[in-house]
Amino acid sequence: MLTTQRAELVAAEAPIETTVSEYLDRLPFLWLSVDDEPGPDSLRGFIERNTIALASSLHEPMIDPPSPSWLGLRSG
Repeated sequence: MLTTQRAELVAAEAPIETTVSEYLDRLPFLWLSVDDEPGPDSLRGFIERNTIALASSLHEPMIDPPSPSWLGLRSG
């Protein structure tokens, strides 16, 4: 059972949330205009599936492994 009160938990997590948000704000994003209807055979479906595959390391060896300082390596 969680014994920490919600307000205490939010206050304790605030510095971490701020650090993560600041890090994410610095990441580059690419916006693509895909002019078709969503669906399994659409170009946007192709882009989505392959983006997920790249980000999830579907292929071995990893195409784009995380850096040694990636925060996710320290997450349980």
